[in-house]
Parts: sequence; C-alpha cells; structure tokens
Amino acid sequence: MQLLDGKPPANTEAVRVNKAPGSGFRYSGGGYEVMQLLVEDVTGKRFDEVARELILDPLGMRRSAYEQPLGEERARNAASAYRGDGKAIAGRWHTYPEKTAAGLWTTPSELALFVMEIQKSGKALRRETAGRASFSHGGANEGYRCQYFAYRDSGEGAIVMTNGDNGGDLASEILRAIAVEYGWVNYLPKERTVVPVDAAVLASYVGDYAFPGGPVVRIRVKDGQLTSAVGIGSVVLLAEAPDSFFDMDEHAPATKFVKAVDGTMELHADGGVAKRKIP
Repeated sequence: MQLLDGKPPANTEAVRVNKAPGSGFRYSGGGYEVMQLLVEDVTGKRFDEVARELILDPLGMRRSAYEQPLGEERARNAASAYRGDGKAIAGRWHTYPEKTAAGLWTTPSELALFVMEIQKSGKALRRETAGRASFSHGGANEGYRCQYFAYRDSGEGAIVMTNGDNGGDLASEILRAIAVEYGWVNYLPKERTVVPVDAAVLASYVGDYAFPGGPVVRIRVKDGQLTSAVGIGSVVLLAEAPDSFFDMDEHAPATKFVKAVDGTMELHADGGVAKRKIP
C-alpha cells in the first residue's frame, strides 16, 4: 500500500488512474501492482505463493520464483547486476516489492517453458488470448536486460538474458542474427538509409517534449547526433529524413518533428503528439 500510495519507503510516485479504461494502450507496471494486491486480497496468500501454485510448479519452473528478497540458496546461483559503466550494483541487485512488475527471478530455459506453453495454448493462456502469430516481451530491471520472441504456431522462439544495463543492445543483436539465419520475417531487421542533417536543424529540435498524461522525452544533441531519453539512459536517433529519426535497436519509436501552425515544435511518436515545453 505504501508503494501504491507513493509513501515512504516507496521511491516512486503514487499509482493512480489518469486514463479511462479501454481508451487506449499504455504499458503499466503500476497497473500490475494493483493486480498483485487484488490477487492477494482475493486469495489471502502472498503473490509469490499464488504464482508458484498456479503457474511455476505446473509448468516445471522449479528454479524460478517471485522471491523478494532473494533467499540464500537462490542467491548463490543468481547473476549479479551491472550498470552501463561496468560497475556492479551495490548488494549485487535490487530487491523489488513490486513482484508482479519486477520480481520474477528465472532462467532462459525455464522462461522457455512458459513461452512453449503459450505456443501450445494450454495451461498458461487460451489460444484466443495468445493473440497474433508471433509474440514477444522484454524485461528491464536496473542491471538486467532481457528479451524473448516466439512464433505462436511453429514452436520457434529465442530468449536472451543479460546482466547489464547495456545488455539490450546485445540481446537485440543476437535476436536479429537468429532472425536472419532462420528467416523469421516478423523479426528481420529493417534496412534504412541514414541521411546527413545540418547541425542547425538538429539544434532546432532540442528540448523536453511532454506527452499528455504521459512521459517527458528529452531530446539533445551529443557528438553531432540527436539523442532521446525517457527516464535514465538515452539512445541515439539516426535520420532517415531531415525531420524523421529512428533508433537502430528500436528502444525508442520512430520519431518525427513537426512545426505546428503556432510555430511551436512537436514530437510525433507511437501515434501520440508531444509538445515542446517552454523553458
């Protein structure tokens, strides 16, 4: 409850509804924390116990756990987390009370059991729930970056887990290489031509752009290249046109800068429009 209300010792803001349910998609770790509380209230059990009873044990995921903090036995086999500069996280890793959003400890082989269950449309998810012909998801806690991709019907898939903040680039590179080797059309890298953009044009895009009810995107120029950042870390944006940019590793969506009729600069990305904040 302290976490959901944003009260100490929580280090994040309160989780509150600020968008009408069903009105659009938004990635919501906070929403999963509401779900965690709901499950615990209804069952009278801790979420980690419910997850083991309903998912982990039935799928044979014996080495996986929503164990926060991690016990001594599992800690002996856990990979330590590292920041982008190569320095180890103090205490080897963080402990997350946000079990549903950030608390799963697992291995690539055991996560594969869950992915294969989705493919079989058995215990984990019904076929109509599984959705498209392919599915994927990424994982990112401080010091860890992971990614999986799988086809629903063919049984093909791959899982990459890393223990570093820069591991997302490595995971993406490995998955792209697999996609090329095995002809995974849904994951084949897109080929684009990078065009030069005048330094003055790049400078005209610099600023903080706020999406309505959403994140603030910080656009900067570093070493002659445009960068984009939301929260910690940043990515380099490459130009395919003077006003259109992309991130080679697709951590950031395709981005377009548009001058509004009132002369202000807008950032268009992911179907949304962000206005540049006045300093």
